[in-house]
Amino acid sequence: MSANTTKKGGYSIRSAYNRLKNKELDRKGSLAPSLHFIGLKMKRLKILLFFLFVLNLADGALLLWGKSTGLFQEANPLMRWCLERGVGTFLSVKVFLCLAYILVSLVAKKPKYMNPVTSFLVVIYSIIVLHSLQLLIL
Repeated sequence: MSANTTKKGGYSIRSAYNRLKNKELDRKGSLAPSLHFIGLKMKRLKILLFFLFVLNLADGALLLWGKSTGLFQEANPLMRWCLERGVGTFLSVKVFLCLAYILVSLVAKKPKYMNPVTSFLVVIYSIIVLHSLQLLIL
């Protein structure tokens, strides 16, 4: 008998190698879709974070415009305090907090939880920005 067909414990070495090789391929095959799925989730998260940043800036700009016309007042106590300190402080804190959230979202150990939270924030900021535009334009 050759080395390929020698029986060891009822199995040939060749069949044991083939089983191991197939098991490795199965493992790789099952990991590949999940890694691809995680890649798609991260891409979606990055898009959501970009929209969140843009909406956050729009909210700040619209608030300053509305405050100058006397139509708006900041409802958030922290941001109201920052606005009392000056426009630079207000915008700096607003951008810093948004960038801090973006950084935490990108380095989170479980990014799957960040997609729903970020989606919720994008919806909330979209409503705020659209409502602000409606009040300022009409």
